[in-house]
Amino acid sequence: MLKTQINTRKCSLHLHLLEIFFYKIYTVKKINHLTIIQHISLFTITVVVLLFFIHTATSDYGFDGIPYTDHLEQVEHGSVRGGVIVDGGHGLGVARGRPYEQVFSVPDGNITFSRLYVGVWGGTKEKTGTLQTTFNDHEFKTLDLKGEKDTNPEVYCSGNGVYWIVYDTIDYMQSGTNKAVARTSGEIDGRVYCITLVTVYEDDNGNDIDYWINDGNPNLHGLGYSGDIGSINDEAYVKFSGINVNEASAARLTVAYLCGTKGLNDYLYFNENKLNGDDVAASRDYFDLLTFDVSGYLEKSSETLFERGDEDYVHPVLAVLTVYTGELKEESDLVVRQVTIPELYTNEDNIITVNIENIGTSSAFGFSAALYCDEKMVSKGEISTIVEEQNRSVNLTCKPEYSGYHVLRVMADYTDLVPERRETNNNNTPLGVNIIDHTPPNITISSPSYDQVITSDVVIVEGDIEETDNNITMFVNGIEAVLSGKKWSAQVELEQGMNWIIVDAKDGANNIATEFVIVSCEYDGTLHNASSSDGLEIETNNNSDIHINSSDNSSTNSSINSSSFIGARSLIGLILIIYLIRRQT
Repeated sequence: MLKTQINTRKCSLHLHLLEIFFYKIYTVKKINHLTIIQHISLFTITVVVLLFFIHTATSDYGFDGIPYTDHLEQVEHGSVRGGVIVDGGHGLGVARGRPYEQVFSVPDGNITFSRLYVGVWGGTKEKTGTLQTTFNDHEFKTLDLKGEKDTNPEVYCSGNGVYWIVYDTIDYMQSGTNKAVARTSGEIDGRVYCITLVTVYEDDNGNDIDYWINDGNPNLHGLGYSGDIGSINDEAYVKFSGINVNEASAARLTVAYLCGTKGLNDYLYFNENKLNGDDVAASRDYFDLLTFDVSGYLEKSSETLFERGDEDYVHPVLAVLTVYTGELKEESDLVVRQVTIPELYTNEDNIITVNIENIGTSSAFGFSAALYCDEKMVSKGEISTIVEEQNRSVNLTCKPEYSGYHVLRVMADYTDLVPERRETNNNNTPLGVNIIDHTPPNITISSPSYDQVITSDVVIVEGDIEETDNNITMFVNGIEAVLSGKKWSAQVELEQGMNWIIVDAKDGANNIATEFVIVSCEYDGTLHNASSSDGLEIETNNNSDIHINSSDNSSTNSSINSSSFIGARSLIGLILIIYLIRRQT
């Protein structure tokens, strides 16, 4: 059941009018020749008009959303003894033309529903391209992605070229490993957000589950980066009706977003209960697949509400509710099988790969694994499904602030969502790691400013430094600076003409940073007291000598007269190249 059903419903009124027209023609008992011609002409016009409306109804682009701007549409609802798998990933990936792959594990059992989704970033609504998708050994027809002119029944396109493409995969599923590959081409950006699979299967040993599957592509947006959109679309909802609350033993809500931005608040509610705080769609890779325990919030008619909040653009594209009825079978058992840790560096998003295995005899659905550093949770990752005797890997991030020795551990199902045979084996053995600091200090020169004219032979150079290591040494033209918290300062003597002021900083891990500023010194030979450069006249001087002063306060005669302009440019270029090389290393 694909989106063609939607298009059929859109055209039903027009087709009904066509039926009425035929009825009127064939029930006319006494018509003359002129009446027949008139009816034939009217018939021709009607058919043309109806074909126009039918074509328009199948158009599959809407800036605010498609097929609806304010809600996701129910595409499947039923009951099963077995399981519901919602799985996918892994975020905005490879460039146009390169294959984006996703592997899914499906247990033995009769598949009753299976739908594959591919998210694609077009770049703009005007750009066009193609999408080629294969699932196991089946190659689907190549789809033309036409942005605002798209008419494919399999394609939801909204906003600035955000695509959510639907494939019916029930005939191509297999037990065990299933592989999907997507490849784009054309002038579109073409990066793939995700490949996601929703599958319902029967298993006599599984749980009794009622399920609701809803999809679409509403574009929740503000006025745009430049404020010129002219309208806003703040929220979208999903309705779930006919829930057997009395027999429900557990309930899980799984949602998927495209285009969410970490740090911009957005909100998710289930029956007015806020889920997951104030920043739900928060992946750095613009794809989120999240599962929540909503067992305590169920009502006979329930509703999920997506609110845009501060997001510029966010697209909720999938919502699946699973309600477990009867007694839950606590036969799954999750263990952390392996933790792969690379060299860890401060102030970087270090990727730690965790492999979690289900050693039980039933599937585990909708849970999160968490990474702890020194007993503080620093990252979590969603896992939609692990079938029995299978394992899944999830990437967790660690961005330590301080170097040195730290202890890491991982916990599977840290919120205790999955009923298990044993709840005491979800942790791995804590691992001691040494975190390396290779981030140089961050230097800011606040005074003097670039090209400032100094009318004194001395100047106070000052600024800020950002560094977590307290073992910092700083030099300004070879003179050791005075440090006070994040502030530093040093007094530097100047020579008549142009002067380079070079600031060096080194932390305890021997990471070095360099910044510089060029100033012009114009003084009349009268000795001045050292002072800050604040309030001094600022102007550009392109014809002065260049001087770099060292720590022995002697005049380093690196002057280049204006008559040697070509040589001056060469020396400045060489100094800049050396500076850039030092910055890179």
